[in-house]
Amino acid sequence: MPNDSFKEVTRQSWFSRIRESFKGIVIGAVFIVASVALLFWNEGRTVKRHKALEEGEGSVVSVSAERVDPQNEDRLVHLTGEAGTDDVLKDEEFGIEIQAIKLKRVVEMFQWHEKSEKKTKKNLGGSTTTETTYSYYKDWSERKIDSGDFKAREGHENPEMNYRTKEFLARRVNVGAFILPESLIEKIDAFEPYPVLDFQENIPDYLKEILQINGDGFYSGEEPGRPEVGDLRIRFLVVKPVVVSLISRQVKSTFEPYTAKSGSRIELLETGAFSAKEMFQAAKSQNRFLLWILRLAGVVVMFIGFSMMLKVLSVLADVIPFLGS
Repeated sequence: MPNDSFKEVTRQSWFSRIRESFKGIVIGAVFIVASVALLFWNEGRTVKRHKALEEGEGSVVSVSAERVDPQNEDRLVHLTGEAGTDDVLKDEEFGIEIQAIKLKRVVEMFQWHEKSEKKTKKNLGGSTTTETTYSYYKDWSERKIDSGDFKAREGHENPEMNYRTKEFLARRVNVGAFILPESLIEKIDAFEPYPVLDFQENIPDYLKEILQINGDGFYSGEEPGRPEVGDLRIRFLVVKPVVVSLISRQVKSTFEPYTAKSGSRIELLETGAFSAKEMFQAAKSQNRFLLWILRLAGVVVMFIGFSMMLKVLSVLADVIPFLGS
């Protein structure tokens, strides 16, 4: 049984730290320029988006989903109706066929994960000693973790995933008399579980030999309660006919994004029945939330940039450790 953690100790001389800190001045300057550009872009984006939503809220027209009115051609329209399809989605690897808007196969593998923690101590004379602890633990993940990048690869190998997460999308989805473009279909995310018991008779025979039913999904391995590295959990989700509300530009019997005077585009869809006012309020809230998230990101990048530029001062003073601190 391999060790689940080990420590690596490295030493860096004061002269080496000085060289790196001077390189950090250039990289830090790039970070600062990037942060300023991000902050300016974010403020402009927010204003444009707000103006577009204000314009859209003032000009949107609520229409019936049951009839395409040519008088609304190229206008920003709002409608509510049930999204449905006649398309049959197939996951041929598992023998699944279902009439649905979306079908999603979710695959997780039990595998090794690596975590590292560093502790750096300053020495008299300006050098540093860094102790890095690499820890290894097992957990489920949809993403294949490349164990070849691990510091300790031996005993922590992750096998290949025989199956991956995959999504299938209906080509034609209608809301009343209208046809949704792919960009709006992708926004419909009302997934619900699709139990394997509903289609187990269609499962290929070779899969029945290596998979067992566990809850609503499949399990590849010996004991679901005691997973081993390489075991798989596979489940399925579907989006069945569902009521949606949308705001977009009417183009004949379908839709395209509405371009406001500010240049920002409007194409909104929510699952459920919502008025145009409620949808615009939600869009404005999302715009404000994104504003503050990007502001925070810009400030963090700027802080990192200044820290890198000023690092050389602390390194120079680290000849006597407490002065550098």
